[in-house]
This record gives sequence, structure tokens and C-alpha cells, in this order.
Amino acid sequence: MDRERKELRKRRTSGQLRSPELKRLKQRNPYVAARSTSPDCKFWDNRQKELYDQICGEKKVFKHRFVEWSDISDAEACPFDLSTKYEDLGLKGLTSNNSSWVWNEDVVRQFYGTLYIDPDRREMHFMIGSQHYFATKEDLEQALLIEPRADSLVLHARDDLDVYSLFRVPNPDIGLVRDLKTEVDLIQRINRHTIYPKSGNRGGCTTMLLRLAYAIYHGKQFDIAHFLLSEMCEAIDTLNHALPYAPYIFCLLRHLKCEPTNIDTKCCLKKYTLYLASLNREQRAASAEHEVIEVQHQQPMSYSHQPPQPVSPDSTVASNAQLSKLIEGLHEKVVKGFDAIEKRLYTMEVLFSVLSSEVSEMKACMLDPCHPLNGDKQKRAQTEAHQGGDGSSAAADP
Repeated sequence: MDRERKELRKRRTSGQLRSPELKRLKQRNPYVAARSTSPDCKFWDNRQKELYDQICGEKKVFKHRFVEWSDISDAEACPFDLSTKYEDLGLKGLTSNNSSWVWNEDVVRQFYGTLYIDPDRREMHFMIGSQHYFATKEDLEQALLIEPRADSLVLHARDDLDVYSLFRVPNPDIGLVRDLKTEVDLIQRINRHTIYPKSGNRGGCTTMLLRLAYAIYHGKQFDIAHFLLSEMCEAIDTLNHALPYAPYIFCLLRHLKCEPTNIDTKCCLKKYTLYLASLNREQRAASAEHEVIEVQHQQPMSYSHQPPQPVSPDSTVASNAQLSKLIEGLHEKVVKGFDAIEKRLYTMEVLFSVLSSEVSEMKACMLDPCHPLNGDKQKRAQTEAHQGGDGSSAAADP
């Protein structure tokens, strides 16, 4: 049994367990069949128990955080109106503080270990304790106070979104967050701790992270309940994925009149502090204005009837003087660098010549038996042999 557990852990960490067979097993609805007489009453059948032991039993539960919107909406802390964007899309309640959102990690693991969601994301089945529960997408929307949006954008089914509009450079690396606009970067950081929980690889950008940031940044209404259910499916299909939405799950359980016991008060929402990369207000405003100007320059220039503004001669002279001083400083650094390189090259040449002479002498010694070095070796060998003979004879005399 220990060997099997080690092998499962090894395959789980290497990602070999994620296969079409595993996804097919998780997509099969076990609740259409009669309940088996399993020794563990927390599972519907034995296969659920096996998958729980292999996958969900040792998974981590993501520690959700909340955002203090009163701090972010302060003009001194953030030059962007993020609070309004989240509120217009109905996401502010899912990212704010709620003292009743506490959970138990073992219950969350059992929920995901027994969870089945239909492909249309309309209904779900799961076990809590020894009881089987059935819930619909509408139940989740009512529990989380989400506005139904069945006809709005479905992020998991759209791959034609212009995610390049989220970057501040023309040809960005969409797999990294370093080229994102400042406002988009703040949005994706908030999402990573709330509605799209992700831990690790903070410098990377996934496709779904960009799609969610696109919808919030451009104010596109999307089906929130469908998004949450799809991410639940992704969590049980991916081996190294932490189990998300623990506070949302317990909110759904209370809506279904299911009150699990042994609630851990330590498992509650913690505040997420949005650091703005130690920029002051003027620098952040300047960076935001720079991004707007940069995007405008990327658009086709329209003809303007306004005459060009005259350039002041004093400003031209001052800029030329600064440029000359900068060039002189760079020239001095280049000269010093070349001097240092020349000294190192000279030292290397001397060392190389010494080593070459030693190698040549050793080669001549090996090829010529009459070489002086060989004579010295023979003399030393004879001396050592003579001394050794004297010592042995002296020891034999007594």
C-alpha cells in the first residue's frame, strides 16, 4: 500500500495522471446509478473513494482573500476607478469582505472529490457528510447574489477576444505580465486572490486570466456562474490545481439548508493589500497618461488643422547641453572599460606564454631520454635506492 501511494504521488507531481481516462472518469455521472454499499458513507460509490484518495485527498484548499475597496478607490492610492468596474459587472460582492464566509477544508475536499457538473454547466451533484445534494446554476446565483446572465459572454467558450489591447507595447509576450498596462496588471492581481484564484508563477499569464481581465477592463458583461462552475471542473481535472471557491461553496451549502459542523474559524477571508510597486501619486498618474498617449500613437493619425506649436530656442539649447553632457559621460565609461579589458588581455597573454613554455619543456622531456630533467630524475632514483639499500643492510647487521 505504501508503494502504491508513493507511485501515485510521483505520478501526480509529474503530471502523468492527467489523461483522457481521468477526465472521462470525472465527467461520468455516478449519481445516475444506484448507490453502492461502500464502507465509507461519505462517497456514492467505490470509484469516488479511489479518485478522492488519489487526487483530492491531499490537495490544498486555496486561501481566498478580500479587497478593501475603500482603500483602492482612494485617489492617493490608485489613479484608476477599479471599484466602479467591478461593481458594474456584479463582481464587487464576490471580492469584498464577508464575516460569514468561513469554511472547513475537509468538507471542501469532500465536495470536490464527489462533485459532478454537467457539460452545460446547468446542474451539479455532490456529497456532504453522508448526504447527497443536488443544486442548479440558479441556486449558485441566488446564494452568491449574482445576476443571471445566460445570454451574456461565456469566457471559457471565446477565443476571439482581442487580448492584445491589454498590453502597452505593440508586440508583447502574452505569456508574461510584465508588458501589461498598469490598470490591467492591477486587475489580474486582484483576480488571482479572489474570483480566479491562482498561486505560484506570479509573472505568468494564462489564457483565462487574460480573458477575465479583458472583460473587466473593457466592461464586458459575462456569465459569472458559468465561469465559476467551469473553474470548479478545471480544479478537479488538473492534478496540481488548488481547490478554489471555499467561501462560495459554503455560501451555497447554507442556501441549500446544509450546515456542516466543525467549521474552522481560522479558514476565513484575509485582507489582500494591493501594492502599487512603491510608486507615488505623480508617478502613477504619469505612467497612466503615458499609456494613453502610447495607445493613441498606435492608432492611425488623423489630419488636424491646428498649426504646429513653435519650439522655444532656450529649451532647444538646454536639451542640447544635457545631451552633450550625457554623451561625454558615456564616452568616459567606454574608455575606462576598454582600458580594463586591455589590462586583462595583457595578463592573459603573459600567463599563456608561461604555460606554453612549460608545456613545451615537458613534451621535450618526454621525447628525449638524455634531457637534463631526465638525468636529474635518474640521479634522484639512484640516490633513493642507495639510501634504501643502506638502511636495509644496517637493519640486517645486528
